[in-house]
Amino acid sequence: MPLDATRIATRRHELGLSQRALARDLAVTSVVISALEAGSNHEHLTLHFAHRVADALALPLHALLTDNPAAPASEAHDRTEHAGDSLEADAAALGALPHHADDHRLPRDTAATSLGWTLNRTDRAADQLAQLLATTGATLQHHRGDLVLHPATHLTEPDALRDAIRAEHTRRQLPRTAAQLLHRALCDGELDTQRLTNNEHVALARLLHAGILGGEPPRPSRETMAALFPESAALPSSP
Repeated sequence: MPLDATRIATRRHELGLSQRALARDLAVTSVVISALEAGSNHEHLTLHFAHRVADALALPLHALLTDNPAAPASEAHDRTEHAGDSLEADAAALGALPHHADDHRLPRDTAATSLGWTLNRTDRAADQLAQLLATTGATLQHHRGDLVLHPATHLTEPDALRDAIRAEHTRRQLPRTAAQLLHRALCDGELDTQRLTNNEHVALARLLHAGILGGEPPRPSRETMAALFPESAALPSSP
């Protein structure tokens, strides 16, 4: 699968990631990342791995694709046909598809098949839908081949915050003390480490090691904020 090697390297630098850090996120070696940015291993890339690279770089997959002159005729036909279509209409059609009720996920392949579209057209519609949803406070993200809808939620709503913490507690299997510290950090924006008990210091070390909190003083990490409230910028996050 041909990817834009220059775009991959540029985006990695934009995010402040080293090759080693990106390799760690993708569970591969730095050699693989070097080859990826040199374009020397693209012919062996799977679609699944390409999606993982896009997710790690916080980009839709089509943003990393090169214009391949040898693309299948169906892809070329789709691009030509779609040029005269309404992108807003495609976004509406994609948004009308049912997402899984429990985690608001919609497999990207399923969406494309249901609508009779190519994956490229599905990605373009998803990007447009994400822009439309942003005006309501909700978000649509690409994650491991799925489209994930995050309904609008605000940290100022106590019930929403409590439910989000419970979900994170279950997902990460956090001990009770660690969950309480995370709740406090979300409410206050940071933790006052001078007032922690011995048990809380142990829990804090676990949260820092897991990347749930970071910085000094400890604050919810970007990953944590994205998992809990991807649409919110109400609280500061650590680098």
